[in-house]
Amino acid sequence: MERNIPEISVIVPVYNVEQYLAECISSILSQTFTDFELLLVDDGSPDRCGEICDEYAGKDKRVRVFHQENAGLSCARNKGLEHASGTYIAFVDSDDYVTSTYLQELYASLPADKSQRGTVICGFDKLFPDGSLHTVHVPQQTILPMDCSRVLAELVGKYVMYAWAKLYDNRLIKEYGIRFVPAVSGLEDMLFMLDYLPYSDYLLIRDTSTYIYRVGYSMAVDTN
Repeated sequence: MERNIPEISVIVPVYNVEQYLAECISSILSQTFTDFELLLVDDGSPDRCGEICDEYAGKDKRVRVFHQENAGLSCARNKGLEHASGTYIAFVDSDDYVTSTYLQELYASLPADKSQRGTVICGFDKLFPDGSLHTVHVPQQTILPMDCSRVLAELVGKYVMYAWAKLYDNRLIKEYGIRFVPAVSGLEDMLFMLDYLPYSDYLLIRDTSTYIYRVGYSMAVDTN
């Protein structure tokens, strides 16, 4: 029996985040937009993350889990891309979480003409260790291919250096074999975007904040 093809594949690379993983997964499964699959990639995590992933997969058929030897963040995301069947791709880091409208806001921002292929970017909230939130606003605009030089000049290092809070078109990713560079750490998100942008019909930036980025945890604990 064939699986229904979801509209969105959500990819979560998982490593050493036992404390935060349940909140991350639960926030994704609580989306108002329901036509998605959730791919959890356990990158050889030394804690209970693998077990937690399997527990959620046993309770929700939208969840698929992949276990692999520790190979790093880029390889974990690439494993998700290898198995993603959705038309669109969204990433969430496993120590972060999203509001219930994360996927809905991204999907609603897509052009009416679904034959066009590009990227939607939204803002996000920074969650600090003291519990305070700071919203990162992005300049709402539509950027077409002829303006790619403006993307490089104005946005790299500001709004496109992260993989999350975006909706990518999996048709482009598959057609051109776009992947994260395994040997690179710290710039892998930017390199992925720079590989992806030349094939895009548009880059839509929308000033909505539905992604909560936990500041400080990954840098201090996750050496993945």
